[in-house]
Amino acid sequence: MNNDFGKSYIAWCRFRLLNQYWPRVDRCLAELTEEEVWWRQHETNNSVGNLVLHLIGNLGQFVLSGVGGQAD
Repeated sequence: MNNDFGKSYIAWCRFRLLNQYWPRVDRCLAELTEEEVWWRQHETNNSVGNLVLHLIGNLGQFVLSGVGGQAD
């Protein structure tokens, strides 16, 4: 892969993550109480909070290991 293309793609992803995706997630979470964030309709369902924790973990794994080359 062309190194310039790779750098441009990472910059585009960073921009989208920081300026579009996270503000949307933050805005949505701000509208929920803590009880609503952790509420589950059934014990086998995930809460919003659990899904956000998974998202943070997956992004950290992708960025730190996949892009940054750190051990997973």
